[in-house]
Amino acid sequence: MKRILKITYKILIGLFGLFLLLYIFAAIYVSANKKKVTAQIVEQLKKKISGDLSIREVDISLFSHFPKIGVALKDVLITDSLYKQHGQALLKAGELNVRVSAYNLLMKKQALTGLTLKDATIILFTDTTGYSNKNILVKSNKAKSGGGDDNQFENIRMKNVRLIIDDRKRKKSHDFKVDDVDIDLDEDNDGMLFKTSASIFVGQLGFNVRKGPFLKNIPFKGDFTLRMKNDHLLFDSINIKLDNRPFNLTGDFDLGTNNPQFSLRLHTKNIEYEKIRSFVPPKIAKSLGIVGLSAPLNASAIIIGPLKGGDPLLNITWSTKNSNMTTPFFDFEDASFTGSFTNEVIKGIERNDSNSLIVANNFTARWRGLPVKMTRLEIQNLENPILTTDLQSSFPLTELNDVIQSTSLNMESGAADIFLQYKGPMERNEQTNSLINGYIQFNDGKIMYNPRNVLLNNVKGKMSFRESDLYVENIQCNVLNTLVQMNGTGKQLLSLINTSPNQAIIDWNIFTPSLNLNSFLFLLKQKQTKTTTRKEHKNTIAGVAGKIDKLLEEGVLKVSLKANAVQYNKFTASNLLADVTLLQDRYIFNNASMTHAGGTMQMNGSLIQQKGNTNLAALNVDFNNVDISSVLNAFENFGQDAITAQNIDGKLTAKVNSNLLLTDAGKVLPESISSQVAFSLKKGTLKNFEPIKKIQDYVFKNRDFDNIQFAELKNTLQIKNREITINRMEIQSTVLSLFVEGMYSMKGNTDISIQVPLKNLKKRKEDYKPENIGVDAKAGSSIYLRGRPGSDGNIKFGLDLFKKYYKQKK
Repeated sequence: MKRILKITYKILIGLFGLFLLLYIFAAIYVSANKKKVTAQIVEQLKKKISGDLSIREVDISLFSHFPKIGVALKDVLITDSLYKQHGQALLKAGELNVRVSAYNLLMKKQALTGLTLKDATIILFTDTTGYSNKNILVKSNKAKSGGGDDNQFENIRMKNVRLIIDDRKRKKSHDFKVDDVDIDLDEDNDGMLFKTSASIFVGQLGFNVRKGPFLKNIPFKGDFTLRMKNDHLLFDSINIKLDNRPFNLTGDFDLGTNNPQFSLRLHTKNIEYEKIRSFVPPKIAKSLGIVGLSAPLNASAIIIGPLKGGDPLLNITWSTKNSNMTTPFFDFEDASFTGSFTNEVIKGIERNDSNSLIVANNFTARWRGLPVKMTRLEIQNLENPILTTDLQSSFPLTELNDVIQSTSLNMESGAADIFLQYKGPMERNEQTNSLINGYIQFNDGKIMYNPRNVLLNNVKGKMSFRESDLYVENIQCNVLNTLVQMNGTGKQLLSLINTSPNQAIIDWNIFTPSLNLNSFLFLLKQKQTKTTTRKEHKNTIAGVAGKIDKLLEEGVLKVSLKANAVQYNKFTASNLLADVTLLQDRYIFNNASMTHAGGTMQMNGSLIQQKGNTNLAALNVDFNNVDISSVLNAFENFGQDAITAQNIDGKLTAKVNSNLLLTDAGKVLPESISSQVAFSLKKGTLKNFEPIKKIQDYVFKNRDFDNIQFAELKNTLQIKNREITINRMEIQSTVLSLFVEGMYSMKGNTDISIQVPLKNLKKRKEDYKPENIGVDAKAGSSIYLRGRPGSDGNIKFGLDLFKKYYKQKK
């Protein structure tokens, strides 16, 4: 055994000695034939290029790369034939260290086994015509597998090398600063392997210089293996670091076709959103800056594109949890969602911002404490971003107070469900007509309307939004013990609320089984203005609330009102139908109709708020076949005492045109009444009417004036300043005939003339039916009575033998 070991030892010593003798012989040969060796190395380098190669100095080192011989080429310059025109050298190196196989050198074979490039600049330049200095690189004729004797490099290393790819024809510009790259080359059955350790500073990846670079000023580090197979540079699931963030990469660079392509897959975890933005061109970063995220993301990307220039296809996906999210509209808390980005929505057209899309799926978050859910959110066309999304939320109504900061509405209790679909611009543009679809559902709400200090109880119902229109669907509430059911429409409301709230028109339908107007006298009062300081923060919708307040203040509300029963003090009616228009300072009534006092009423008019506590009313009222005593009782004798509900019966048809002042307590100011009343009273009866009974002081003392039936009574009265002007009026009754005219004054200025024809001397039978003969008919000889206030203020009638009334009237 010892003998075998001794023999083996001697053999090894012999082989080492032989190798050492050969190496010494090669070293002596190299040293003695420096120029020849240098020329041989340069010749082998020139096989790789067809351009000019210049070297200022050559140094040979026998032991620095033992067992290889090191040859240091100083100040190396490789240029093409047009270098003097474009000035872009393919290679300018301070030092190119070449490692040489001593044996191959002696055998005059390919002797280069490795190289180290230091302090160099490599520029691959292509001008606008398509000419490129890289054309001087000679392509190898080796087999596609990477085998053959032409390429026996074992190692390539670069230190402090700048690599620039400047393609001015395709507007492409890449810039790398290689701090240190060490590549060991090997082969297997599947091709060439490149075991790489790299530390590179990426200046930029500019696939299209007009749109800005990717990975600008980003350090790159990694230890990985690349494979060259069938003209494809491949790598599978390699781990690298970009800007000290770990990434996993898989890629395929097809280098063997006329239209070389690449595909790259990246994945990383827990990376900041702002860091992702810093990796992409400024324009894309600005587009992605529409939103901001505080929590890190897990992100993946697929990048596919041409190596000869042009915008690559970008498909990015990500997920995040419990992140704060900022947007131009709102800021969200605890946002969790998955998302994606692509710059190719429509295949075949240019990959740019207008063809880009950002998507967020299964979005959940909280906004101002309110839970928010969006199934899908899309931002299309990042050049002019359009947001498309749906939003769902359920929350207590009280949570809205701090959010909307409305001066008009205060939520006291209840719940709401919201579903909204939005398609509109991302920018806050007050002139843009946004499109909103969706609804808000109220349940058991209690809402205070501050301008009127009115509480809405048990609010439930639904408001829908459809393409900028508002639809109110069956909202019910209790207002001052009055059940109210409402629905309505606001056309273009969501657009006009931003641009012209005073042009907004809301059509509103209101139904109530019973309407007690006494409970709604607050509508006669001035609106209460409540001044509050709204917090201007995009996490509130104070701006929207202000617009709603302004809309409620300046917009037009057209109400179609229906009530089965109506009551106001002594007034009662049924089957009320009315169109009411609510403007900023007035109410306009149109086509109001109701059943009252056994007949019907129609009314048009307006109510205008005045300074102080009064309202100016202008009314046109038609009474049709109503019971006059009921009307007088209901309207409290219209503020006069000439004739009251206790004195008269009959069926009244009248047209009343009136202007008056109404206090905010619902009281009429009598001195403000200015009216014209054209009336017809049929089947009339006067009961204990004192002015008529006073005629008995002069004539017909034995007749019954307590209950008088008369023919149709017609006239037009003017009422102004608490005085009633009575045009000549014919009264044909069961007791007598007479003609009345003059003025009845509640200010003590009464002056009434009564003409009593002498043909009344004949007493009328009980079955006598009075008939009118006309106010201008000849009445024959008559007695004239004149009624004026006495010293006690009561009206005193006396004989007017000389017709002084008519003479004074003229």
